[in-house]
Amino acid sequence: MTTRMTALQRVFMRLEQQDYPMDTMGIFVLEPGPCGPLDYDTVRAHLDQQVRAIPAFTRQQSHSLRGIAEEGWMRTTAFDIHDHLASVSAPPPGDVRALRDLAVALSKTPLDRRRPLWKAWYVEGGADGTTALLLRVHLAVTERLGGMSVENALFTPAPRGVDRSMLPPPLEGDPYPTEAQMVARGVLELVGSGLATGRELAVVAGQQARHRLKVRGRAARRAQAAATLPGNRRAPKTLLDGAHRTPAKSLAVASLPRADIAAITARCPGLTSTDVILAVVAGGVRAYLERYDHVPDRPLRTACPMFVPADAHGEDPFTVVLMSLPVDVADRAERVATIHRRNARRIRRYEGAKPGNRALVGVGDASHPTLVATLSSLMSTGAASLLPAWINLTVGVFRSSDEPLYFADAKVAHVYGRTLVVPPQRVFIHAALYDRWVEIGVTALRDLLREPGTLLAMMREELAAIGELAADGGLAAHLGA
Repeated sequence: MTTRMTALQRVFMRLEQQDYPMDTMGIFVLEPGPCGPLDYDTVRAHLDQQVRAIPAFTRQQSHSLRGIAEEGWMRTTAFDIHDHLASVSAPPPGDVRALRDLAVALSKTPLDRRRPLWKAWYVEGGADGTTALLLRVHLAVTERLGGMSVENALFTPAPRGVDRSMLPPPLEGDPYPTEAQMVARGVLELVGSGLATGRELAVVAGQQARHRLKVRGRAARRAQAAATLPGNRRAPKTLLDGAHRTPAKSLAVASLPRADIAAITARCPGLTSTDVILAVVAGGVRAYLERYDHVPDRPLRTACPMFVPADAHGEDPFTVVLMSLPVDVADRAERVATIHRRNARRIRRYEGAKPGNRALVGVGDASHPTLVATLSSLMSTGAASLLPAWINLTVGVFRSSDEPLYFADAKVAHVYGRTLVVPPQRVFIHAALYDRWVEIGVTALRDLLREPGTLLAMMREELAAIGELAADGGLAAHLGA
């Protein structure tokens, strides 16, 4: 029996375009195991056994009939690991740069919706005997798993042998619905969707009213002003959100030592690792814009995706918080302090974002797929850059694992990522805390950021500068003031 997609899954599916896939890719660099690098047959057997235990990885979309019936999910019995895993050789010289270029080349077009929405490549022949697993997954699949949970499903905290003779467990599939069933279901869902959207918008209105009551009063208004963007001013125009000619993407990744960040927070009580990471991003972006004499006179507006556990009402575990990134602040210590003050009120910003997120889901759920796709296509044109900017970039900080992970008996040395770029979002900076590293990646439209490695180099320099400031005692004194 097919199951209905959640409202947020439908939004992700409808926003997808040919040139702007709605998926992300994990780049897992694997060290050689006790017997050397994993061979492809072992990787295939291990992955086949693992993914069959994850329902989201063995279901496919049941297509609608002429847009009448909404898309749903159905379990497939035709699952074949050969459709989802391939072996490729690392492009020379087999380093991280080669891996990131390969990740971009392999994900130019959307995943095949006739199969479960994920794909993997095992990359052999990397530098220093390393290999890599590139795992591409649609957001409609990871939405209910949340953030880095795909890692927890496919990787283990200790080495694990693989019995290649073990047959993978069989799958119980669902029969594909007939046209009559799709039409009947579609009519019912169109009616139900209208009623559900009315209820959803009523809930949104109630949440917004309650939120306004919370922030009412002079003291609350001052706190709100300090924690959010100044007024409702639009985002400044920068080099990172200008016009673009092609949908071509660029990607760069880097590893920053977590020990360097821990040393800063140890010298500055109350400062968190997230504060430091956001300060590193802000300082790096400012340095990049300074190079082109394009520093704005007000903070950048950033969209910060967050994954949280679903509540008792079954709300989607995904939301987006709008935050300001103080790249306009020239003084480094004040920039860090500004970010720290705003992060201290992050929960309030999250509570204020939930009604807006539910409104987005409600409107998306009620809209016809063609309408959403048309609007998304218009936002992807160069003419859309003439409109007032809504956001300048997206910044996400996620926690992966504090301890090493393993794929079979191969240790995961690094966890990099290629995030999505779907206009009006044109630049996505993300950081994942994994083992001894902060794995930072920049995914962007190539017209706007042709070599994001330059931006990452500036972030590395910013981390060193903040470390020196903390070691001298100046940062702690500024935060205390």
